[in-house]
Amino acid sequence: GCVIGSLYRLVNVSPGFQSANLTMIDISLPGKRFLKPEEKIESYERILDDLKTMKSVKHAGFVYNLPFDNRKGRIQLSLAPVGVSSDHLARKSGGLFNVVSPDYFRAMGIPLKRGRPFRSGDRSLSPPVIILSESLSEKLFEDGAAIGSRISIDGGEDREVIGIVGDTRQFGLNLAPKPEFYLCHLQSPSDGLTLVLKTDGTSQEAVETIKAAVWRVDRLQPVNGILEMDDLLASSFANWSLISLLLGIFALLSCLVATIGVYGITSYTVKAKRQAFAIHEVFGADGRRIFFHALSLNAWPILLGAIAGLVASSFLIHGLAAYMFMIDPIEPVIFCSAALAVIGASFLISAIPSVQISRQDIMKSLKGE
Repeated sequence: GCVIGSLYRLVNVSPGFQSANLTMIDISLPGKRFLKPEEKIESYERILDDLKTMKSVKHAGFVYNLPFDNRKGRIQLSLAPVGVSSDHLARKSGGLFNVVSPDYFRAMGIPLKRGRPFRSGDRSLSPPVIILSESLSEKLFEDGAAIGSRISIDGGEDREVIGIVGDTRQFGLNLAPKPEFYLCHLQSPSDGLTLVLKTDGTSQEAVETIKAAVWRVDRLQPVNGILEMDDLLASSFANWSLISLLLGIFALLSCLVATIGVYGITSYTVKAKRQAFAIHEVFGADGRRIFFHALSLNAWPILLGAIAGLVASSFLIHGLAAYMFMIDPIEPVIFCSAALAVIGASFLISAIPSVQISRQDIMKSLKGE
């Protein structure tokens, strides 16, 4: 129950962006044909401008490290608000590095909390700027005065904080978002960017749109490895789904074995007491009284077994803690519901031999034996 509840919560957790109709592809412009950073920036911009003219494209942007896609590895750098003591920084700085284009946040549906996004005017000759994730902003600026402040990255040049965006989960739906900061690719050119396309059409239409835009810039550029964000999200909890399925199968098998065992024991108990039931029948007990008397014989064993199972489960459940998300291994509601279900099912099973003995002519069956 706890693992299934974890899977339900995991499927419904927000990744921090909107995954519907998102298509991605890696674009790596060869250094032999694009020698200068300015040439690469211009080529990336031409691809984006071409895509934005197409009716099926809502938004398009580039990113260096896409959420849930960590093939390039993640770099964590220290950030230092200008004018804050080093002791304070040692405790409160640090964030994941990323480079994006101005329209990336709109393409991904990442909310802008405060300030402004990157603009086309944020270029190499403009003042250097930076955007922080919400969690990183809270760590570096406890008073919330991040917008307009200046930050240095690993002791480098100062950058002005122009915006705060929502946190995104980078490594999996079951892992909390890491503090992250973003630089504009127009100021910090990077190789091997990933194109993110938000469309209102099918994935095949998006593929053809991407190919056309890329090949207009570089006919020799390979266009393959196109991914859907929904597929990346599904793969992030594939292991959880498999574990939940296996545990569900084992749980059903164990319930089947337990059902057979409870029925066998209760049937044996009732059959062993037939002489006592016959005496009750002689003294005028009707079928209803015999039924409740037979049922009461198994009541205490069922209750004691349920208590013993709860105690054992409270210790063994911690072995599954690694497969639980946003749920206490000993969840009172789930534990109590499971206990009531087991007790109720056990009483229903034990009622079968009780009904059978209450409908028999016990004296006649004993004489026949």
